[in-house]
Amino acid sequence: MQNSFLKRLFYVLLAVFLVAIVIVLIATVARRLPDSNVAVLHPTPQNIPDATVLVTGKQDSAYFDMPYWSSKQPSARIGVAEGPQHVMLGSVLAVSVDANQHVFILDGENTVVRIYSTEGDYIGSFGRAGDGPGEFGDPKSIDLLESDSLAVIIGREERVTIYRRSDSLEYVFGHSFIQHDDVYSVAGCAMNGHIYVLGYSPEKDGVIHKYDLAGRFITAFGDKYVDHDPWVAASLSRRGLLACSDTHDTVAWIRRNVPIVHVYTGNGDLLERYKLQNFVPAEVTQRLTEDGRPSLSYSPPKKGESWFSNLFTDDDGAFIVSHITVEDPSSTHGDFPPEKYHAYRLNPHLGTATYLGSIPGIVAISRNKIVLRTETPFPQVLIYEEKIP
Repeated sequence: MQNSFLKRLFYVLLAVFLVAIVIVLIATVARRLPDSNVAVLHPTPQNIPDATVLVTGKQDSAYFDMPYWSSKQPSARIGVAEGPQHVMLGSVLAVSVDANQHVFILDGENTVVRIYSTEGDYIGSFGRAGDGPGEFGDPKSIDLLESDSLAVIIGREERVTIYRRSDSLEYVFGHSFIQHDDVYSVAGCAMNGHIYVLGYSPEKDGVIHKYDLAGRFITAFGDKYVDHDPWVAASLSRRGLLACSDTHDTVAWIRRNVPIVHVYTGNGDLLERYKLQNFVPAEVTQRLTEDGRPSLSYSPPKKGESWFSNLFTDDDGAFIVSHITVEDPSSTHGDFPPEKYHAYRLNPHLGTATYLGSIPGIVAISRNKIVLRTETPFPQVLIYEEKIP
C-alpha cells in the first residue's frame, strides 16, 4: 500500500514538474514572438532616479526669451553658405573656447577642428579623416586641457586622440590610445590631467570611464541603464552628454532623454542629482523584430517632448545644460528653428540652480561672450556680446 502511494505521489510530482517546464517554455517563446501591440517605452521608471534638487523653469523669472535673440544681431558669425573651405562649416558637432577666447569648432562632416577668434577671424586648423597618427574618424567631442596645452578628441573605434599646442601656438599630434574592453564611446571631457569618456563596456560597472593622459584605465562610475535585455541596456547606457569642471574637479553627465543631471567628483563619488521640471522625455519605443530580437525606435519627438542638446562649463566652473522642446512647427525664430529652448546654470559647489530661459543652440560661454550654434539656413556659429547674469 505504501509503495503504491509513493508511486502515485511520484507521478503527480513529475506531472507538476513537466507542466511547470511547459509553462516556462511557453512564456519564453511568447516573450520572443513579435507582437506589434506590445511595446516598452523608455525611459522606464526605474531608470529615472530620485533627485536631490528639483530645478523649475518659469519664463517670467528667466533672463532671456526667444524674441530677445530674434531681434539681437550677433557681433560675429562663423560659417558661410558659399566661400573658401576654411570658412564653410559642414556640421558643428562641438564647440570649445579657450582662455584666450579662441573658438575651437569640431566639424564632423569635414573631420577637422578649426580655430577662430571671437571676432570670427580664421586662425588655423588641425586633424583630418583617417586612422593614422593625427587623424580621427567619426569624431564625437572635443575638450581642452589648458593647463597641459592639450586638445582631446573622442572618436570612433574607442580611440582618444590628443593634440599638443606647440610654441608657435599650433596644435600638432601628440599621441592616441584605444580604450579598454572595447568601450563604445559617445562623449568625453578632460580635466586636471585626466580624460573621462562616456561609453559602455560589459566588463565595467559604470558608464563614465576615467583614464590618465597615457591611456591607463583608472576607474568607471555612473549607473548603467537597467533592462533585462543586454543589447537594450548597452544601447541606452551610452546615449548622453558629459562635461568636466576642472575648477571644482567635478563631472556632470546626462542621458539624452532622462530629465536628470548627475554630478560626480573627479573620483566618481555622487555629489548631486538635479531634476529638470520642464523636461518631458521624448520616448524611445522597444519592440521585437520578426526573428525575436529587440529593436529601439527613436521617433521624432512630439509636441511638448524634449531632448538634451548640450552640456558644458562656464568660466566659473558651473555647468550649463540646455534642452530643446518641440513647439508648433509653424512658429519661427529668425536664425533658429521652431523649437523651445531651455538653459540652466547648475553650480553644485555653491548649491545653486538657476533657470536662464531660452538661449537657442548655446554651446559656450566665455567672459562677456555667448556662443550659439544653428543649422538654419546653413551651419553657423554665432557670437553675441552678452554676459550671463
